[in-house]
Amino acid sequence: MPFLIALASIFGIVVVWIIRMQMAARAASELKDTVDTARGAYRRSRFRRKAEADPLTLLADPREAVAAVLTALAQTDRQLSDAQERHLASIFETRLGFDDAVEVLARSQWMVRHHDDPFRVFDRVKKLIASRCTEEQKNDLVALAMEVDERAGPQSDLRSGFIQHMRGRLGV
Repeated sequence: MPFLIALASIFGIVVVWIIRMQMAARAASELKDTVDTARGAYRRSRFRRKAEADPLTLLADPREAVAAVLTALAQTDRQLSDAQERHLASIFETRLGFDDAVEVLARSQWMVRHHDDPFRVFDRVKKLIASRCTEEQKNDLVALAMEVDERAGPQSDLRSGFIQHMRGRLGV
């Protein structure tokens, strides 16, 4: 009989330890799931911030910023006509040095699609242009803006005011 009591005690101890190890494994698994959920939430929020950010603030090339400004200036009153698109593509290719000007035009139209006026577009990219362009390049930008303004149709106070605004902000 003492042998059976000892055997039952050992069996009981083994069962208790097995149950405790299962509980510890379950707790570790739940902790890992919680950490994974927190990490996933952090990654989702980082991605959401990038996805919801204004594409103009993500630009690194001042030529793309200039393309966006010129596109916004050209389409202040209405959508771009075919002649305006060809003219902008020609500027992007010859003056700004882009290989695929049509693609740059499409991208710049996409970037400025939510902005009502060129002022907002310029204010978003002003820091990039001011820091990475020389005085000569800034003067070229103003000249390009005047050229786009002439081709955009009848004189507009908005467009001429924008060019003056741009001159003042760039200090040229």
